[in-house]
Amino acid sequence: MNKHRSAWCSAGLLLVLLLATAWPVAAGGSGVCLVTELAGTGTFQAPGGESHPITPFMKLKEGDQVLLSPGSRMHLVYFSNGRREVWQDEARITVGREGATPQTGAVAQVGALPGVVAKEVQRVVAIIDTERMIRSGGYLIRGAGGDEAAPVAPVELATSEEREVALARDMYRTLRSQAADTDISPELFLFSVLADFDQHQAMAELITTMRARQPDNREIDLLENWLRRQ
Repeated sequence: MNKHRSAWCSAGLLLVLLLATAWPVAAGGSGVCLVTELAGTGTFQAPGGESHPITPFMKLKEGDQVLLSPGSRMHLVYFSNGRREVWQDEARITVGREGATPQTGAVAQVGALPGVVAKEVQRVVAIIDTERMIRSGGYLIRGAGGDEAAPVAPVELATSEEREVALARDMYRTLRSQAADTDISPELFLFSVLADFDQHQAMAELITTMRARQPDNREIDLLENWLRRQ
């Protein structure tokens, strides 16, 4: 069982995250937001740097200049305040710590996630960054060798743990009812909570859901690769 737990209390589904000794901050931890969806293409450029393509699950840093191509769509979730932005069509923006500033083009649709949800989404970044390093080193690629992971026996939860997971699922359903069909922020949130309780089968089901919502997002493989090794 994972030692690092998120604690929840049920008053109005108020969630209290225990941040101490959470998963380690990923390399390049100065990112201020996460790209949770990219349909189409876009590029980013750090001040004084070169332009690079944007990919789903990429962290963007304060000061990054982003150019979104015509007909594209990008979802951003900010770690500090839970701000959620949806940028559609051609746009040039500057990323800030708590939100982006449009320079030209479309204006974002803005929403908000509870701060605790944004923190859980941020924790998933540690998994994603680790998997990217492993993939670039050639150690693990999805489907390599044709071996499937052995089934993992479900972990039995104590009554208090079942209550915490149930509260997280309630929050997930609320988030899901408010999110766009292609937005996987709710799934990333629940994935992080379930990881604390070693609920691997439920996490695998979430990966299937994420793939259905974003079939072109190959970065979801990073979460599956991590889960296969648990």
